[in-house]
Amino acid sequence: RLQTPVDSLVREIEAIPIDDPRLDERINEKFDELVGAPERDIKASRLPAWLVIEALFRKIAAASEGSKAGCLYRCVPRVAEVCEKYGRDHSAVVYRAFNALAKICYYKLPNRQYVVHVDNKKTVQLLLELMDHHAMDAKVQQHACKLFTILALEEHAKRVESVDFELALRLVLKALHNHPRDPDVFGLTCHALAALTAQGDATRSLLLKEGGLGTAVESLRRHGHLKDKKACNAVSQLVYSLCLREDLGKHKFVEAGGVEALISCLEYHSDFASLVKFACLALNQMLSTRATPPASPILSAAIKCALADRGSDLSSILSSCGETLQRQMDLESSQSNEQEVNNLKAAQKSLVSLQRTHQKAMVSRDANEKLGAEGIETGTEKGERKLVARTEQGAAEIRLSGDRGRRER
Repeated sequence: RLQTPVDSLVREIEAIPIDDPRLDERINEKFDELVGAPERDIKASRLPAWLVIEALFRKIAAASEGSKAGCLYRCVPRVAEVCEKYGRDHSAVVYRAFNALAKICYYKLPNRQYVVHVDNKKTVQLLLELMDHHAMDAKVQQHACKLFTILALEEHAKRVESVDFELALRLVLKALHNHPRDPDVFGLTCHALAALTAQGDATRSLLLKEGGLGTAVESLRRHGHLKDKKACNAVSQLVYSLCLREDLGKHKFVEAGGVEALISCLEYHSDFASLVKFACLALNQMLSTRATPPASPILSAAIKCALADRGSDLSSILSSCGETLQRQMDLESSQSNEQEVNNLKAAQKSLVSLQRTHQKAMVSRDANEKLGAEGIETGTEKGERKLVARTEQGAAEIRLSGDRGRRER
């Protein structure tokens, strides 16, 4: 095949070492060769510009874990220019850009702080517009959710000035509605919702107002996501984050059948430590009257009923979950990860509380069933006695009537 100028440019990009001291400058030089060159515009039958874009985004993503990754924020303006020029017509450009930005923001704090700064509000607004423009493209939604999850979890939340979190949450909910059967979109949207609702009461209220929690539970149950441990884990984290902050979220979750869904998640994935941790913490938070905010009697009764309905099978599931938490705790202890060990200890306490609640619920249910059976039996005996008495009374009346008739004759 004959080598074209585009082929040469792609080879030059691929040859740039990720530990090059001038990494960001060299990448930007290649961007400058592409942006603003009308003869390289992407055509339906000819994709020379796309080959260069793909190579550049691939290089940025590969360099995100390298020693010079902390300077890649200087490439963000060029990424925005490429998205503005090509993004509306080509979804592949957009999801590659989201993927590259998500990686450099995830691995290096300077990149993340640059993106969330107020000076980049126009860039982030463009990304949100492109996410909305390609709402039906699953890949775009996946990588967009990754990026906004990372930005929402920025340690210095007060400095996140470039992101319109309420708009981002609406677009994430839109992705959840548009792609309910896609397990990757489902899991990533749930993670994004958990991160975005951590921003304050406005986003949490918006999530509940728009019915996002119910949609997540319904998708989990109806579209086969219960067998996907990552999707189940994402829902568990979302529910736990809501339970910690707003009591209304608990009621919405119970109303949507979420308790049964969480128990089913434990049943399918009792060996997945992260899921077990968040599910146990969430369920116990919804039950506990000592929590902040405390659980209401109606809510606690609904959850206890759901626990009792699973019968003795739930005991073995919870026991298996306890073994999983202990194994994970031993692993984290060996790696001296004290924070995660403490989280797992809290999950173990929650699990013990759930086991006790389940046992009490089972005893109460058995007692009610026994009392009901005795009531039925007692009612039957009373009914039989009344029937016998009425029969004897009827027979006596018939005899008396016969005697009167004979005397009259």
